[in-house]
Amino acid sequence: MKWGIVVFLAVLLAMPMAFAGDVIFTNLKGSCNSDGSALVSMIHDGSPIKESDIEITSNFTETDAISNVDGRWLTGGENQAYIYYSPSQVLFNSSPGQFSKKGEYEIHFLFFQKSQDYAKTDVSLRISCPGMPCNNNYECDFDSECSDGLCQPLNCRSNEFIEFHQCTPKCNDFKPCTIDRYESGRCVYSRNDSCCGEDKDCSSGSACIVDKCANGQCVHSPIVCESAKDSCVTSKCVETKGCIYETDESCLANENEKRDYLIVIGQPKVYTQPLLPRIFSAIGDFFRNLF
Repeated sequence: MKWGIVVFLAVLLAMPMAFAGDVIFTNLKGSCNSDGSALVSMIHDGSPIKESDIEITSNFTETDAISNVDGRWLTGGENQAYIYYSPSQVLFNSSPGQFSKKGEYEIHFLFFQKSQDYAKTDVSLRISCPGMPCNNNYECDFDSECSDGLCQPLNCRSNEFIEFHQCTPKCNDFKPCTIDRYESGRCVYSRNDSCCGEDKDCSSGSACIVDKCANGQCVHSPIVCESAKDSCVTSKCVETKGCIYETDESCLANENEKRDYLIVIGQPKVYTQPLLPRIFSAIGDFFRNLF
């Protein structure tokens, strides 16, 4: 009983010293692990503080993206809801995956140093992280990509934003024939003259060129004239006219039957002499040969 009273009095005498003064954290040191977790050690000296009253954030120095950090506070190797020993070494061990990218992070510990303060004190440090091993993008944070087997930050341009492991243009009107630009904080859209919405946008002005619009781009190809069904007719394309068909005189000279041709644009029509005039012509030839 006597020793119990002595211990109780000793605790009462020690409490004003432990609970007096400001909340102070010094000598911050940290390291980053391959699982994306960080371990930070520090010295607590001053008034006690509830660990949930300490706000912890981090920002990746290459992108300045800020995110909240969760984890466990350890004092004397045990998880503590309050940090009250003074002075004492305190450890903060974050959850895995919060520091997954390869590069440098800045960790901030924010808290009210005095109970009457309106602004929080910011104690911070920088750590260098190796990057988490990965097999695909989905094993990394949304603002990073899996490259060379490690989660690495995306380096997007000023006219892009990060969206699910890729850089996405800030400006997109989803029209194939406009050039989308981001200038002076706003989107600017201008006409792309080499683009098309339909075939008539691609007119070359040539009767011997086929103009087509394919996937927003004009495609020009030479016209191929259909071959004539008659062996003595040739086809070709002539500017301003298109496909025309002509009689091959050398071919006709070798034929027994004379034919007259009407040349048209398109498939030619072949006309032969009527049967009755041909009979009279043959009779006349017969009598002329007799005399």
